[in-house]
Amino acid sequence: MSDTATLTCKLITPDGILADKPVKYASVPAHDGQFGVLPGRAPIVAKLGLGVLSLKTNERNEEIYLVEDGFVQVSNNTIRVLASSAKTPAELSEQDAKAELAEAEARRVPKDHPDPVAEQERITRQMERATLQLKMIRERDRG
Repeated sequence: MSDTATLTCKLITPDGILADKPVKYASVPAHDGQFGVLPGRAPIVAKLGLGVLSLKTNERNEEIYLVEDGFVQVSNNTIRVLASSAKTPAELSEQDAKAELAEAEARRVPKDHPDPVAEQERITRQMERATLQLKMIRERDRG
């Protein structure tokens, strides 16, 4: 692989195409953990999870998105990320993230809930989303 090898990354949400660009490396949040993609990677289809999609466009520049749910496909040096939602750090609000975290921390699963496990998973997911947002906001504000 040469130093100039790139992949094409397409980030698509129901709202439209958020990215369609060459990248040198991508770090993708699958439902079962983060995985990296370099040019020449073997084909894969994976379920997308909640996490940070990192696109390294060159040695110094990296774009990040908070993505949630969907699928990722890698083939022929193209990464297609189909996400239910995706936000850049600039789109995140500290006030909203703190409110979401406080709401999640205050929620309790009622004893008579028909599916307490699924409800607890929703609460945990809400807390994880808010925590990731706050982390991305702190990194954004540091410069």
